[in-house]
Amino acid sequence: MTQVKPDSARHGKLALTMGVRTLLLVAATQLFLGCTTPTQVPPNPAVGPRAPFGHIEVHAANVPPQTNFAQVLQTKGQAAATGAATGALIGVGELAHGLASCGGAYCGAAFMVLLPVFVATGAIANAVVHAAGAESRQIVEDGERAMQRGLERLQLQSELARRLGASLASRGEPQGSPARIDIEVRRVEVRESAAPGAKVSRYALAIAVHARLVAGEKVVDELTYAYRSRSAPARDWLADEARLFVDEMEQGLTRTAEVLAEELLLLYYPPPADDDKSLVPYYALKPHYPEPVRSIDIRGAWFERYRQSWGGLEFVPVDSLAPVFRWESFPRALDVAAAGGAAGRFTDVSYEFALFEAQRIGVIYETGKPLYRFVGLGDPSLRLESLEPCSRYLWTVRARFRLDGQPRVTEWTGAYNAFADQQPWEQRRGLQTTSMMRWGFPAERFYLPFRTPGDCQS
Repeated sequence: MTQVKPDSARHGKLALTMGVRTLLLVAATQLFLGCTTPTQVPPNPAVGPRAPFGHIEVHAANVPPQTNFAQVLQTKGQAAATGAATGALIGVGELAHGLASCGGAYCGAAFMVLLPVFVATGAIANAVVHAAGAESRQIVEDGERAMQRGLERLQLQSELARRLGASLASRGEPQGSPARIDIEVRRVEVRESAAPGAKVSRYALAIAVHARLVAGEKVVDELTYAYRSRSAPARDWLADEARLFVDEMEQGLTRTAEVLAEELLLLYYPPPADDDKSLVPYYALKPHYPEPVRSIDIRGAWFERYRQSWGGLEFVPVDSLAPVFRWESFPRALDVAAAGGAAGRFTDVSYEFALFEAQRIGVIYETGKPLYRFVGLGDPSLRLESLEPCSRYLWTVRARFRLDGQPRVTEWTGAYNAFADQQPWEQRRGLQTTSMMRWGFPAERFYLPFRTPGDCQS
């Protein structure tokens, strides 16, 4: 087993505040979605046999990606007592806004410290400069001229190709015909992210990538994947010399490479089966402990202890700070049936477990910073040691195996049926329909929430 750890009250009157109204709208929407018949979705390429490919080459595009150079929000805003922005900008616009109360050489120095991060990611905005003095305006102009040079030095295309090659290395060299994957990073930006009930605008890093799998001269499969990071207020993106921004860019490239490898070659879905309509659908391993619970609870608008995750998922309590997580073993009966009853076609089965901290955004929580990932688990269970008391987390698991000698993985476990129209593979492939019901939420939002015991005040 390998463990990977990344570097990284008062209650007033129950007034119907904006946050409450937002929560009520979200709750009503969740109830509506949960009771609605799912719309028709395109065929999933992961269902059924995949062509057996051997050596895979990765070819990167030789053009720079588009970036968000435009001003996102042209508002001056005023600093709140906490230092949070009530009118938030991003890029240089937010740098200027965040330094509005300073002056002189310090402002200029702070700009120069933080500017390279935004140059490297193309997230600088042409914005109204709030910092005083011609020097600061000149710095912004110089930064805009330097942006293109910074993007050229970053070499996003070749860096993503390198990481995709590393993700494909886990396949080994299975028997099969050679193929190649063509990739193109098309866009990098920082944009506003949904945060129900939040008083401060939140932003997320977005990376759009197009990829296609080619065998000979035939395009076997192609997709457009839009990575979106966890969200944070603008001030957090800038803190500690924009450390969060650097970390999320690093994680974004790695996650994008993983998704491309999985969607084009590795992902396994059994044929559609009669499901029991549980929160976790048939194509993911169902959890035995802790199991997800869904409800509509408007008390979360006021009281911390009742706040939920997306889809009305409760943070179910576990029995200790060292809980034992359990899930169904693989292959299941439906997998064996799909393989013609030949269980021996499935070999080298192991499990991969991931744990995340819960991140509060407004009146709900979502999947935040990754904490642990365990790979190579031989049994469908895992004891986690020394979790923090009175804390919220989300977990997920999947199986790794070989089917007829070809490496495959199941979908990460999630309560995807919390929204009747939610299809994680569809979101990853950038598929769109005209249905107002198809939200396309990232799969990570539906990982399984739980909370630890302790002498909790909320």
